[in-house]
Amino acid sequence: MIGAPKDSIIDTGKLQMMDPDLLTELTNALFAEYSKPRDGIHISDMLLCPRKTVFQKLQPIPLKMKELNFFTSGRAIHEALQRLALAYPDKYDIEKEVTYHGCTGHVDIYDKVSNIPVEAKSMRKAKVDRPKDFHVEQIKSYMAILGADNGYILYQLLLHFDETPFVVFPITMTARQREIQLQYIDSDVERFKASINNGDPSLSRHIANDARYNWLCNDCKYYSQCESMRKAAGESI
Repeated sequence: MIGAPKDSIIDTGKLQMMDPDLLTELTNALFAEYSKPRDGIHISDMLLCPRKTVFQKLQPIPLKMKELNFFTSGRAIHEALQRLALAYPDKYDIEKEVTYHGCTGHVDIYDKVSNIPVEAKSMRKAKVDRPKDFHVEQIKSYMAILGADNGYILYQLLLHFDETPFVVFPITMTARQREIQLQYIDSDVERFKASINNGDPSLSRHIANDARYNWLCNDCKYYSQCESMRKAAGESI
C-alpha cells in the first residue's frame, strides 16, 4: 500500500525463522514426483540417448537438483501454453496420446481439425534461429504416426523481454519421409525392448559419436559404463 510505514515491509530476518522443515519437505516431494518410473516405452525414450534411458530404468540414480530445476520450470511453461489452447476445445486437444508398435507419445497441442501436432517448449534464450534437433525428431515422430503433412514447434523465449517472446517453426514431411521416420522408430523400439528384456544397455543406440547430441555425455551418470561397452564393441573412443 502506498505510504505504508517501513516496519510493515517484509522482514527477511523473520523469514529465516520459518519452519526449517518446509524447504526439505517440498524438495522431497519434488524428488518423489519426478523420480517415478514410467511404464511402457515412450517416444521421448527414443530421443537423445536411448541407452541412457535404459540405464536409468535398470540402474536408477536419484536426480540432481539441477535436473529437477529444468524439469519443473519447463513443465510450468508447458502447461501454461496448453491451458491457452483449451480456450478452443472444438479445435485443439492437449496431451493427445499416439501409439505405434508398442511405443506411446503425447502430443502437447493437437489441432484435430487440420491434423497438425504442435510441440510447446521453453528456452532460456532471448532469440532462437532454428529449433533443437531433438525437438524436430520428436515432432517428426508424431507427424509420422499421425500421417500429418505439417507440424509446429512453438517456443517461448524466457529471456526475451520485448513483445514477441513466442517463435514458431513449421515442420513439413512427405509421405516417404514419414515412412522413413517410422522405420527409425521401429529400429529404436526393438533395440530398446531387447535392452530391457536382457538387462543390457549396450543393445540400445547411444549418441557418443553423434555430434548433435554427444554434449550430453559430459554430465552423463553412466558415461564410464557406456564407454566400457563401446570399447568392448570395438568402437572408436
